[in-house]
Amino acid sequence: SKTPWQIQLPTTLPLKRRQTLTTLFDAATLDRTFYHHEDEVIVRWPADLKVSGKIGVRLQTPGGRIYAEGNPYAKAGEKVNLGKAYTRPDGDYFVTLMPEPQEYYEHNVRLLRHIPIRIANGKFSEIPVDTYAERRREALTAAVPHINTIYSEIAKMALGLWSNLNLKRWTEAIERCNQRADCSDFYLIGMLGALRRFGNHAQFPEELKTAIADCALHFKYWMDEPGQDAMCYWSENHQILFHACEILAGQLYPNRIFANVQQDGAWHKAKGERLAVAWLQKRALGGFREWDSNTYFEHDVLALSHLADLADDDTVAEMAAIVLDKIFFTMAVNSFHGVFGSTHGRTYTPFIKGGRLEPTSSIARLLWGVGAYNSHTLGSVSLACAESYELPPAIAEIGATPVEEMWNQER
Repeated sequence: SKTPWQIQLPTTLPLKRRQTLTTLFDAATLDRTFYHHEDEVIVRWPADLKVSGKIGVRLQTPGGRIYAEGNPYAKAGEKVNLGKAYTRPDGDYFVTLMPEPQEYYEHNVRLLRHIPIRIANGKFSEIPVDTYAERRREALTAAVPHINTIYSEIAKMALGLWSNLNLKRWTEAIERCNQRADCSDFYLIGMLGALRRFGNHAQFPEELKTAIADCALHFKYWMDEPGQDAMCYWSENHQILFHACEILAGQLYPNRIFANVQQDGAWHKAKGERLAVAWLQKRALGGFREWDSNTYFEHDVLALSHLADLADDDTVAEMAAIVLDKIFFTMAVNSFHGVFGSTHGRTYTPFIKGGRLEPTSSIARLLWGVGAYNSHTLGSVSLACAESYELPPAIAEIGATPVEEMWNQER
């Protein structure tokens, strides 16, 4: 006869305690994944729960910073209040269920459950608010606390908050570009734009000018250039971002030799313009592969707002403005109570759960006063800095006009 296999897993806890913890963690629920202002983060256990026991509960960031902590006796009908949303910074969090501290730290019991949530306290409006000039300053001010990108730093420059600059953020962004890491184009275009707009200001750090120049002169601007990299050139939004970077770098340093291909800035400018015009013509005539994307329209806006405002070539600047108009018309005609309510050629789960989290929400709030500012600041800051671009009033009116029902088809 065959003897059945037996598998034994070592544990520092009695099996019954481990089973109790697993049951308590699995039974815990939240009533939402998104929290705003007065919403309370409450962990609940069902009334028919058969087990009970002492556990640990935390509200913490993915990086490990703890904002609330408790050690409740979890049982049927029990609930634990971890505080109101407005007492926490905006961002991603985990509600972490864990053994009580002695088990976790002294006995090294690493039995955990992380429940992801999001806190966003930005004011959401379904009707237009303020003037464009007021919203422009509001957009820049709202971006300052979001220190995860240099667009917080660019917003500080635009607001005149020079004494608050954090050069470490710039150094990190420059190093990312020097390493040719993925999404380097998101950062390089912002730095080049900031240097073009604010580089002559008396308080613009000289060491930053030098570091940005060195970065730009050694960057790889397209897939046909030599050198290893971890950058994505193929997707629609990255294409125009790389072309915009090459144009702005060429304009800033027309007579300098760019080390990667041993050509001067004027050569790079011409190449970037040629590729950008081809991209712009395709989108103006045929639309986007990443159609109506509440994610990647932000990156398109990042590139196009820089070109519309800063490109020396009139054709490039005018075509960038036209494609911006097309993007914003698409957003406006699909705007439903502040939500970009259409199908999306590319998006991600958090961005289809509600309008507050959409990367395009900050852009809509800036342009026609509907929606909310959030942590996605690349598009809104770049657009707020683009003083040459003017949104056609008809598009703003479409986006701002509330509708009870909407049926829209496009091809």
